[in-house]
Amino acid sequence: MKSQNIKILNHLKSGKALTPLDALIEFSSFRLGARIYDLRSKGWPIHKDMIDIGENRRVARYSITAAKEYWPDYSGPVTSYELKHGY
Repeated sequence: MKSQNIKILNHLKSGKALTPLDALIEFSSFRLGARIYDLRSKGWPIHKDMIDIGENRRVARYSITAAKEYWPDYSGPVTSYELKHGY
């Protein structure tokens, strides 16, 4: 579970957005909302847009839209130790 958080965070930090289907395909994560909750609880400013996919259906698309100065003080890729200890 921690490794999914790290992979998802690195994906978002690279400027890419993520939907639940993307997370399932790329990271084998069935519970993207739970992983986003974990990351938000560590201070990450993750934004959610609801996008229309047709036929009155919408899905969440997550991204980090805040400027880097509003990110927690992480430099470079996040390690599992940093995520576990809240650095």
